[in-house]
Amino acid sequence: MTLELRQLIYAVATARAGSFSRAANELGLAQPSLSAAISQLESELGVKLFERSSRGVVPTAVGAYVVRQGQRVLRDVDELRSTVRSMASGATGAITFGVAPVLAWQSAPAIMRAFTAAWPDAELSVRERNASEIIELLIEGAIDVGMVATASTAHLRDFHRGVLVVEALGSVNLIAALPQRYAASADPISLAEIADEEIAIPPPSTRTFGLRAGILRAFDQAGIPTPRIRDVPSLFEAIPLAMAGIAVAIIPEGMRSAITSPDLVLRSIHNGPAPLDISLLRGARNTSPAVTRFARIARETMRDQMKERPSAR
Repeated sequence: MTLELRQLIYAVATARAGSFSRAANELGLAQPSLSAAISQLESELGVKLFERSSRGVVPTAVGAYVVRQGQRVLRDVDELRSTVRSMASGATGAITFGVAPVLAWQSAPAIMRAFTAAWPDAELSVRERNASEIIELLIEGAIDVGMVATASTAHLRDFHRGVLVVEALGSVNLIAALPQRYAASADPISLAEIADEEIAIPPPSTRTFGLRAGILRAFDQAGIPTPRIRDVPSLFEAIPLAMAGIAVAIIPEGMRSAITSPDLVLRSIHNGPAPLDISLLRGARNTSPAVTRFARIARETMRDQMKERPSAR
């Protein structure tokens, strides 16, 4: 026996209308065709579904059960159809967003807010990883889209051509988070004034030129000896070291408004590291509508953010 969706539609419509003629009219069928379809369903199930009389039709006990289950199946089919259409349009679906720590405070939150506001039914999760890990996860397909800070989006695009789609979104300025002993220092502070300090920064990325490369380049261009570097897993570990007076942290300017500790002194850096490029990455074969919409919203959000941001140092 093969139970067709069409037969359930006919049974539900007949029970709702209370007569073959009214149900046939609602369905746009000839009454004999509907009556024949219901009779065929009864024959296939081996039960009587409707009591027929001059006043119309009424479901039998078994017929009422079939109608209830039919209504549930039809609701599920409608939900399936609606969900699939929404997923195809990008209105629903799941996005896993990988974010480099240097961008987790300034750029990523605004993009995530804009995306969830535009597509509240889409499921968005975030993973904070360094740039190399984000790229690896994208290549593996473990995340859908990533955002990293690099010295050159163009270099990143060329290096991963054919594997990743790499877009330039904007830039992020860098400032120094200094121990309290720098409270009387000028703003901006010169790079030479912190040359003797240990600088706490995350390890270099094996796939991108990021924060560390920019800092070392700034010292080299200023003719200052390479500083002492303390490796930290992320910027979050660098800040307590600066608060304790042990090291200097180089952080994104977007963190300035979030830091209120009296143990930290925040300064722009004269002749310091150049702003880092913000790059959005996704798999070259990932054509998911949700990912496409996320990328579009990221571009729009960052464009607005860059317009509102004061001029660089």
